[in-house]
Amino acid sequence: MDYVKKYWGAAVVFLLSLIILIPLFHAGSFPVHDDTQASRVFEMAQSLKDGMFPVRWVKDLGFGYGYPIFNFYSPLPYYIGALFVLIGINALLSAKIVMAIAVVVAGLGMYWFIKTFFDEFSAVAAGVIYLFFPYFAVNIFVRGAVDEFFAYALLPLIFLGFFKIHYESQSKKLPLRWVLATAFFFALVALAHNLTAFMVGIMLIFFFIFSLLFQKREKWL
Repeated sequence: MDYVKKYWGAAVVFLLSLIILIPLFHAGSFPVHDDTQASRVFEMAQSLKDGMFPVRWVKDLGFGYGYPIFNFYSPLPYYIGALFVLIGINALLSAKIVMAIAVVVAGLGMYWFIKTFFDEFSAVAAGVIYLFFPYFAVNIFVRGAVDEFFAYALLPLIFLGFFKIHYESQSKKLPLRWVLATAFFFALVALAHNLTAFMVGIMLIFFFIFSLLFQKREKWL
């Protein structure tokens, strides 16, 4: 009973995320703007089979001449998808699994972030709203921007880490575990979608500036 009472909010967010996942796992693919996701997953797996790591070049794209796509394009979702290909799952289903992972991480990540500072109902509401935010659906079902919505799925974890650092550092002790965790999450976002990392980095700079000014204001008062 205590287990159910403690995790009911996370279970609700997870179950509601399944509503988004159901259309993903219909037979075959579905039309999106960037419909090359399965081929990228497949090419990543082939490069890993050839012993290349980190993967920078794929041999079959570029009209068969090869293409350095992962030298500049976000590789993280395709590394994850390639792992499923390497264990025998086809590339299309592996690409869908990557999308499903992003959906689940997005909802539970936002739930965890809000629950850290507010009550259970607020956390559930935030997780569900984030899952069903229109732009998130557009990225999945219209644009097919796997890398971008994978990065967005990780954003709540970055902000959780920075807020933890901010509040715990006020006790004059730097929370090293949260510094390392936040750096790790930010690195994942950069690997998932470097443009998102660039934009979030600017936001975090301003966040630190305002947090420092707020701390000084409290001391002056």
